Amino acid sequence: MKGFGTDKQTMINCLGSRSNKQQQQKQILLPFKTAYRKDLIKDLKSELSGNFETILAMMKTPILFDVREIQEAIQGAGADEACLMAILASCSNKHIWELGPGYQRESKRPWRRSFEATHQGSSSLSQGNRVKAKMWTYCLLQRDVQELHPAGENCLGTEESKFMAILGSWSRAHLVAVSNEYQRTTGRDIKKSICWEVSGDLKQGVLAVVKCLKNTPAFFAEKLNEATREQEQRTGP
Repeated sequence: MKGFGTDKQTMINCLGSRSNKQQQQKQILLPFKTAYRKDLIKDLKSELSGNFETILAMMKTPILFDVREIQEAIQGAGADEACLMAILASCSNKHIWELGPGYQRESKRPWRRSFEATHQGSSSLSQGNRVKAKMWTYCLLQRDVQELHPAGENCLGTEESKFMAILGSWSRAHLVAVSNEYQRTTGRDIKKSICWEVSGDLKQGVLAVVKCLKNTPAFFAEKLNEATREQEQRTGP
């Protein structure tokens, strides 16, 4: 960063090859301050612009990063429900409980109250009360499938609250089993039913919950691929 311009490639190579834990354990931040008597994050803010500002996100803890993303999703004329649900669906209960205090410190707004104006989807997920049990019973499985099917394609009008009541409260193992049993019972993938019966941002949010619970790495790989393709369309190959 010394001199005219910033060697962005060197910066990417350095920060991109270190884990977030290494950065937060002061293996980069503290040595930089000791050697140069400067705050690395402040220097990065002054040197970077445009897409390169994303590098700053790499210097945040996972909690602070998610807090910032949630703030941006909630701000504005309407909440980005799909973004909120995608973030919260990938979080453990413990992570969500830690997000609350962090969000309140950064935004000066109560965690729960900030979700009151959003759809029920992100509001229910923000409570962090998903059942932790890894086991499930066939009776509960059948009950949830029977509730989901009438809530969707088997009736006039979709009871979106039923989808979220089930998707937002049960464990990952139970919901994966529900998804499989739903397909076996109805002959239709639950994601297709959601696409047909749920609308707007909530549809994208519910799909994010289902995909994330079934295979979290695959879900984020899909989102990364979409972001890369959008960037290529804007800037060209």
